[in-house]
Amino acid sequence: MPMNLIQRMLANKSSRHPDQRPPTALQTREKIWFDMYVTKNGEQINNTICREGITYCKVDAGETYTLVALGSNIPSHFHTNSMGLEFTTEIKVRIQCIADTQILIEEERTITGTEANNYRQEFALSIDAMLPTCELVLRMDVVVAKDAVRTIGTKKLFIKGTYEVIHPQILHECQIATRLPDNVSILSILPHPDPAYQFGFTVQGWNSGQNLPTLQYPNRKPVSIQQYRQEGTDFMDIRVNIRNLSHYLKNYEHKKLPIWLTWLEKSYHEECYLIIEDESALEIPWEMLELQGDYRYLGVEFKVARWISRSVQAIPMNLAVNTSTHQGSVISYLDSMLKEEETKAERAILQHFLLEECSDLNSLNQRFKKDGNLTNIGLIYIGSHGEAGNKLHMASQQVFPAGRLKLMDEHAYPRPLAFFNACESARLGLIGTFDNNSFVTTLLERIVQGYIGTLAEVGSKRASAIAYSLLSTAQRNPDLPIAAILQQIRKEAAQRLRQTYENLSDDDPKEKAAEQAFIYTFLYVYYGNPLASLRLTPREETSCNNN
Repeated sequence: MPMNLIQRMLANKSSRHPDQRPPTALQTREKIWFDMYVTKNGEQINNTICREGITYCKVDAGETYTLVALGSNIPSHFHTNSMGLEFTTEIKVRIQCIADTQILIEEERTITGTEANNYRQEFALSIDAMLPTCELVLRMDVVVAKDAVRTIGTKKLFIKGTYEVIHPQILHECQIATRLPDNVSILSILPHPDPAYQFGFTVQGWNSGQNLPTLQYPNRKPVSIQQYRQEGTDFMDIRVNIRNLSHYLKNYEHKKLPIWLTWLEKSYHEECYLIIEDESALEIPWEMLELQGDYRYLGVEFKVARWISRSVQAIPMNLAVNTSTHQGSVISYLDSMLKEEETKAERAILQHFLLEECSDLNSLNQRFKKDGNLTNIGLIYIGSHGEAGNKLHMASQQVFPAGRLKLMDEHAYPRPLAFFNACESARLGLIGTFDNNSFVTTLLERIVQGYIGTLAEVGSKRASAIAYSLLSTAQRNPDLPIAAILQQIRKEAAQRLRQTYENLSDDDPKEKAAEQAFIYTFLYVYYGNPLASLRLTPREETSCNNN
């Protein structure tokens, strides 16, 4: 007779060990490993690149890939420690893919322990063509029941982007407070690491599209124009020396510097800005550097601004690179030692603006000490060129030495532009945090936000004419950046030099005058925001307002 259901159950029970229980899903666990990788056309990416000592798989901006997430009982390098999962337990698998702070993929899927053994999920991974060169971070997390989130693993790939992000440490050392626009680059110059090369230096460049690696130039000849002038070097010979330096830079280190500069020109055309940060103490006239082609100079083809690195001074001075304006009236001082014909041009243009004139250095010094009333000043203009300019550098003067200005309180922002039209007024002096008492560093620390000065002696009439040209251009084009105004003035000087050589015979005395005017013009350099402009209050505006 067949057994009924109860009999079968009793028979099965009696045949087992008393402690044995039938297997259940909750008691059955299996080791699961998870994995993630990227494929292209069905094949796993295996192109590698070494970046700062780390080897990455490489993908390209502007391309589409497939991100594959897996679960199986096969050990994985991505997930080194397996998970023991019950068959029926539900888990949440979270997938993240991040590049340059952008979340490209963020997905979550709930699966069971059984499904985890054969888990496979694919995601379309589209990498934006405008992403920079950066890391691509893949991350997988799993949540089991009410447990805390378990990070299964992370994997980093390398995206070859369409541009380079300038490393924050570089901006920090160069004292630049903002992310640079694409058309603004940095050229950094440091002393040569081998002290045997007294006049040697290293250069490195950064741009969002392409960087210039560190290049070492074991130069053996002095390059300071002021040193040339002190030695009595002829103006034409000075330009020959600069040409020799340019030729050296164009051909050394596999021509990497000129190739980089040419790439910048072709990429950004007329809107190419360059910040030069030079702590070599060699006083190289970078704006005069000759580029490929005739009468093409760095300060003509680029809108150049200079800035000061963190190593040069004690007080941090962060440069904000953005569109801004020095706006307001003018404080001026013209040295009484200068003859009327030596200041005729600058006097003429200064009369077009709302002007506060200081009769001597004492009154100018006191004007700087007045608390908080430079915020409505657009320009501080000092005319003390020619022989009179030496007064600004004489310690015995005891009235207006740069070192004394360090004792002043820092003025509030916004601050004006300073134009010190005086011999050697843009020389940084001794390089070193506590040694530098130059007008450039001291005024930028305490009083102004931008600074124009000269790298060497400039003849009085030419200095006055250059001041007229600069200020009259700003008057006509108040939105034109100061760096662009100086670029335009240099371009005109280069064109006049070219025309002189094309129209005159050999050994014509006018050639020497043309060389002199050319070099004097290129001695003017600008420290400050390359995008800043100068908008000065016209004299007639105030007279209208008073009526």
